[in-house]
Amino acid sequence: MIIDSHVHLFASHQLDSLAWMTQDHILHSSHGPDEYATAASQCKSAAIDGYIVVEADWRHTPTDYSGPLEEFKYHASLVRSKTRPQIKALVPWAPLPWGASAVASFLDSMRDADPEVYISHVRGVRYLAQDFGSGSMTGFTESMKLLASRGLVAEVGVKIRGAIPGPSAVYQLEEALELIKTSPKTRYIFDHLCKPDLRIPAAELARSDEFSGYSRVIAELARYDTYIKLSGGFSELDPTIASSRHTESEAVEAILPWVEVVFSEFGPRRVMFGSDWPVSTIAGGPDAVARWLRICGMLFDKLGLDEDEREAALSSTALSAYNVAC
Repeated sequence: MIIDSHVHLFASHQLDSLAWMTQDHILHSSHGPDEYATAASQCKSAAIDGYIVVEADWRHTPTDYSGPLEEFKYHASLVRSKTRPQIKALVPWAPLPWGASAVASFLDSMRDADPEVYISHVRGVRYLAQDFGSGSMTGFTESMKLLASRGLVAEVGVKIRGAIPGPSAVYQLEEALELIKTSPKTRYIFDHLCKPDLRIPAAELARSDEFSGYSRVIAELARYDTYIKLSGGFSELDPTIASSRHTESEAVEAILPWVEVVFSEFGPRRVMFGSDWPVSTIAGGPDAVARWLRICGMLFDKLGLDEDEREAALSSTALSAYNVAC
């Protein structure tokens, strides 16, 4: 059994609602459960049995959350349609920077919109801090405490490669760590290995501030109730390596040092597979789900994971992290 912990779904009539979408964007078309099922069916080694739907950054303002609420309603309708593979959980957007009262109001709006699906499937919320500069998470503390009180996970998007310049090479990770210290009872899930710079040549990692800082902060993050997704790799790799299945061994070699850090600190029972579909298809091609699963298998070989550890990283970790029944 495989659980894909990171999938985005949106319909063709919703494209203008996505904050990052343009008319000429490669993803400017429907990417719903049928399209995902087709992509998942390309995985020949094992079947994807279920997946976690994560918010896709719908347009919003500090006072208008109607777009993200519509996204939740759409995802709730998909849960009710009983798609295959099965949607195991939803991770909608929430206004984390604007405080606990704003978050509580939005959570209540989702519950009022569809009480049954909200109770059965909403397991956490996400807000992308990765596209903002230093200090962007300073107002999150009370929001995080509220999530803990409601038994919800905080999904965190931070990055190293492409981050707005800040006080250090890994300042977003450092600020996420400080946030966790202010609300340690909250469970945190970090997307995409925290988006490291997989384009740094292996020979240069030993003197890389990014890699040394990453290793240090990952070790600190692992001391708390935290999980991390083995996802998003195609976006951070050199495009010439990401785009071809003939260079998958090169992809493994580029990712391996960073993954060794993560697995040594978190272990396979706190790391989960995620395809990041359909974003992964931009760099990874139309068969990105199958290719990423294959690359993960090669990484597991390099790491020497046994069958139980592979099963954890491919399925049970996601279910336990999100408190999802099998």
